[in-house]
Amino acid sequence: MKGRGKRPASFPAVFLDETQILEQAPFLRRVLQAHGVSDVDLPDVIQEILLGAWRSMMAGRFRPDPRFPLAESFRAWLVGIAWRQASHYRERAYRRHEVPWGLGWDLRLDPRPSPEEALETLEILREIWRLPRAYREILALVTVGATLAEITEQLGIPIGTVASRRRRAWSLLRRALKRCR
Repeated sequence: MKGRGKRPASFPAVFLDETQILEQAPFLRRVLQAHGVSDVDLPDVIQEILLGAWRSMMAGRFRPDPRFPLAESFRAWLVGIAWRQASHYRERAYRRHEVPWGLGWDLRLDPRPSPEEALETLEILREIWRLPRAYREILALVTVGATLAEITEQLGIPIGTVASRRRRAWSLLRRALKRCR
């Protein structure tokens, strides 16, 4: 849109009524679908956009250039709001943790372990704690995904020593766990 650079603040604020704002919902649906918002979340995101547009308009932030048709300016303004909302939606969706339904997983309403599971976990932790410190350090680093080279660098010991300690630590831990069960 050529000629739509920074607008002078002298343009008067324009206020549209609620029905004129709500009429843009189908247009916003198409814009949001093009920006990757899922069909399930479309009504919520559209509602956020329309509410935000109405609040901004009531605060006097919609100041269209009088050289352009009001409907075109309003839609361009809504596209900007929709683009920002879609961006926020994608950021939230990336961080949102969803559990796929119907995969046969054991989904419990109470996330706390049973007393038996808690005791078993406590026994495992005690067995890990009984391992020599050098072995515990390596097991801890392995369980967070560190490679042998990273462990070597972090602990300052040769890679062969790291490999043999890792092997020995897993062996000792397996034996200890067999005793627990």
